[in-house]
Amino acid sequence: MSTPAHAAVSVVIPTFNRADRLAAAIRSALAQSHPPSEVLICDDASTDSSATVVAAIGDDRVRWLPATVNSGSPAQPRNRGVAAATGQWVAFLDSDDTWLPGHLASVLSTAAAAGAPLACGNAWVHEAGQPVIRRYLRRPPSVLPRTRLLWDNAVITSSVIVRTDVLRAAGPFPTGYGFGIYEDYALWLRLSLTVPFPVAAEPTVRYHRATPGAASGQVIAYPSLLANAAEHRNWCRTHGRPGAARAVWRIRARAESGRIVRAVRRAVRR
Repeated sequence: MSTPAHAAVSVVIPTFNRADRLAAAIRSALAQSHPPSEVLICDDASTDSSATVVAAIGDDRVRWLPATVNSGSPAQPRNRGVAAATGQWVAFLDSDDTWLPGHLASVLSTAAAAGAPLACGNAWVHEAGQPVIRRYLRRPPSVLPRTRLLWDNAVITSSVIVRTDVLRAAGPFPTGYGFGIYEDYALWLRLSLTVPFPVAAEPTVRYHRATPGAASGQVIAYPSLLANAAEHRNWCRTHGRPGAARAVWRIRARAESGRIVRAVRRAVRR
């Protein structure tokens, strides 16, 4: 495994019509104390000025990967970025988020200390319309074991770094029917079959939410969790991994409990 001082990191930034925030994300990647070897801007057929914004950065490490058809999900742009990456490690950053300058050094050091081919971190959460900035993980564990991930996706995509060979061996982010959200969760579950996620406790990501609770509070969360359960079951079977049935049961239980809670809340509002 490469030491943090010598690790070549490819940063993958999926984007769609975020010209207003894209430059800040890119510049936060380029400003790292551990400089990335490349920053891959994986466009999803944007119709705004995103291409112009990227060209204006003027850094040879920044590569624009265009698309002609919008996929409707960050999964396909991320997959194109992983396929194009030349670094020994891949770090993910969403185009509406930013990194503090020590982020890459922090997650690389965390991975090295644990002897792991991956790591994730903590974040400052910025909710739209809310003046308070809070920590994403209030009491972050030193590792996120698989048992924890089966109940709750505590992994922030913009905080993840994975060794490239390990990431490619786990397979792509799923893009099938039903994955309106949680396509990242599906990949973290696969990776957790091999090794737990070491966690860098101090927030090094500025994570922006367009609307408070937008993803988890909408109807889309239920079918997406069920799609995740089915995808994980099939992946485990295909790759000869034990425990698939239990994993599916836990994910489905989480989906069912969430649906019940939302039904109760709707009844109370009436």
